[in-house]
Amino acid sequence: MPPRLYVKPGVSLNGLDPAGCRILAVVSSAPAALGHDLTITCGLDSHGPTDPHTLGAALDLRTIDLTPAQIVALYKYCAGNLGPDFFTTLYEVPHADVPTLDPLLVDYVYAPSNPTAAHLHLQRRIGTVFTPTPIQV
Repeated sequence: MPPRLYVKPGVSLNGLDPAGCRILAVVSSAPAALGHDLTITCGLDSHGPTDPHTLGAALDLRTIDLTPAQIVALYKYCAGNLGPDFFTTLYEVPHADVPTLDPLLVDYVYAPSNPTAAHLHLQRRIGTVFTPTPIQV
């Protein structure tokens, strides 16, 4: 069976804005490109009213079941396919876990955050508006 993208029960993807849809498109192609299953753990849920998640412009991916090399590959895949102009890719890890991280991951950790679990966070870059250019048919 080919690698698949899963969505954690209770996660809402209904109402993604154009940036959230672009993130979902990249995330949807990642399992096949990287050769392993992925799980979306947060969409429009569990955050305050002005958070990029609630606004439909962010998604989180589970990393607990990935090796350090797979996390780095996923980070690079998402960052590379989303690009730096309109999107931010962050590897967020609880402060308590940072001292025990595999050295391969240290350069990828977004230090100011202190999430409840390690995950890859993808969002529209703050201060930008992502408006995709329509394809001329």
